[in-house]
Amino acid sequence: DEPGASVAQHRADPFVPVSMSETPQEMHISIGAAEGANNATVWMMHLRSAVNVAIKAGENAGRTVSYHNVVGDVRAVGVWKGPSLSLTLPRSAMAGLPHDGVAIIVQQGGAGHVIGAFYVARPEFYPSH
Repeated sequence: DEPGASVAQHRADPFVPVSMSETPQEMHISIGAAEGANNATVWMMHLRSAVNVAIKAGENAGRTVSYHNVVGDVRAVGVWKGPSLSLTLPRSAMAGLPHDGVAIIVQQGGAGHVIGAFYVARPEFYPSH
């Protein structure tokens, strides 16, 4: 760089507050407002805190390996564009793989930086199957 050349300033990603509450029939997701944000995908992930897998072949054949924080599935449930957003999902729309936690992730452009997240371990209304 030349002496005295200006350095481009990059704006930081916004921090987006995310919360979740539930009833026996629904999950309510609340995402706060933030300035300077692009479209962001709101993802819901079913998680298992631990999964034991019996290895049948290869150098670890015969061993059992424990994996932690395993994502069972990922679903896009909305798009956040900067203003506050509330999403309500019916319980019937949330059936999924066995899980003991749910994460809500707000991700720029669907594949960019994560700008907000919320995690619930063993949510009461959404039990493991």
